[in-house]
Amino acid sequence: MRGVQTFRNPNTGDTVELSNQYGHAWAGPNGTYVVTDSANFNPNSSLQGNWTRLEAVER
Repeated sequence: MRGVQTFRNPNTGDTVELSNQYGHAWAGPNGTYVVTDSANFNPNSSLQGNWTRLEAVER
């Protein structure tokens, strides 16, 4: 185990490996990502840009 979780962008099908310490991830502008433990956090309401919720890929 490398301490990463694979997430998929449902809009593009692209995948990315991010820390497995968080259960939720969002893709934003310019290749940025936000990871969080909160299922209720939505960066669209507090950060600039258009953010997409990523889906965790089961192994």
